[in-house]
Amino acid sequence: IVDSVRVWNPKLKIALYSGRPEVEEWVWETFDYVKVGPYLPEKGPLDNPNTNQRLYKINHKTNEKIDITNLFWRKYYDKNNG
Repeated sequence: IVDSVRVWNPKLKIALYSGRPEVEEWVWETFDYVKVGPYLPEKGPLDNPNTNQRLYKINHKTNEKIDITNLFWRKYYDKNNG
């Protein structure tokens, strides 16, 4: 499916949200964004700074996995302090 989407729209970014703590190497090579980690109520969702979940942006040129989870935390602070 991912290959078909890339042919249809090569500029479209594709993400995989996985509840698993780890994913296979092909997942990192295939998707532009990968979310890993199960939802644990005591840790909260991605927008909670205490979360065990992580969202990575993949740089396919360097094979770097950039943790962008903290970009969701402002929503948490706005929601709980506003």
